[in-house]
Amino acid sequence: MKKLLVILSILIFIAFTAPCFAQQQMLGVLARKNAGGVVEYTKYVTNNTDTFNSIAYDAGNMWTGVNDTQLAKATPATNSNAAATLGLSNYSEANISTATIVFTGLSNIPATATVKSITLGYYVSHAMTTTSSITSHRLLLNHVVTEETWNIYSTGNNWNTAGAAYNDLDRSSTVSNVIATGTTTGWKTTGVLEAGQLMTDVQNFIDGGNSNYGWVIYMPDAPADEYLTITSSDGTDGQRPYLKIIYDN
Repeated sequence: MKKLLVILSILIFIAFTAPCFAQQQMLGVLARKNAGGVVEYTKYVTNNTDTFNSIAYDAGNMWTGVNDTQLAKATPATNSNAAATLGLSNYSEANISTATIVFTGLSNIPATATVKSITLGYYVSHAMTTTSSITSHRLLLNHVVTEETWNIYSTGNNWNTAGAAYNDLDRSSTVSNVIATGTTTGWKTTGVLEAGQLMTDVQNFIDGGNSNYGWVIYMPDAPADEYLTITSSDGTDGQRPYLKIIYDN
């Protein structure tokens, strides 16, 4: 009798847990229960395929889908989508350069998901002697990363202000995120956010509240005679931009 009860208990446990386990495997994400007992999923959106140069992550919990390009005033008609780096320089200088970045892999997350926290990471490959900040604004135009330049957001269509600079037409006037550059090369991240505009942006991209046109990034307070480069989505593997999302569904 005792053996029969044990077997029945095991069968009941499998029957109730198998669907949850199957869902987690199907989604292909790292899943865990939070303090409230709700299953949370962790996913990376990145073009990296190695171990992120010491940033710990599970390669099986990754969606590819990042695209970016530099917008340079010095070469206003040049598309730099295939370049290995994104150059950023002072927003008020003649040789200013900005960049756009879109994490298209967010489309893999269910529209019903609730974002709990995110981390955005850039790898600085050329640092400055003075610290500055990489500032992000959500883009409002359906730009084409393989076509856009300092002057245009797609073939035949001009930015309202070159470099995606017009608030509330080219980009949101609200700052989405600021990342300190420091004065050394290596990873620069937001940290894990529990709130903030960047997380709101990502939530709206996922549930359809806003179209996912990504962000324009620039440095408004960089020294006039210096520049910064970050590894692009086509650059050195393990140094490409990433977005880590923790969500429940």
